[in-house]
Amino acid sequence: MLDQGSWTKFIYYLFFISLLFLMLGGSLIVLKGGMFNGIIYSFTIFYRKISKVEEYVSQQTGNLKGPPVKKTSHFSITYSLLISGGIMFLFTLIASI
Repeated sequence: MLDQGSWTKFIYYLFFISLLFLMLGGSLIVLKGGMFNGIIYSFTIFYRKISKVEEYVSQQTGNLKGPPVKKTSHFSITYSLLISGGIMFLFTLIASI
């Protein structure tokens, strides 16, 4: 049988593993949404507007084009990480009570 100390350690470790799964799944959702591509795009446009050389080039050519926006990635493991992390989190929450 499990004594009280080993059961508590098991719950603690399972809780931290579930948080790791939830953070990894959330990070993959953020990468899938293309948030970082939008940030890089906006900083590039901002730099081109404040740069003297880019301003001169845009005056001569008449346009100020930004970098092409990359397509977002699709990860097949995202939802399985979120679901398994959520189930483990709920189990540890209920078991700790």
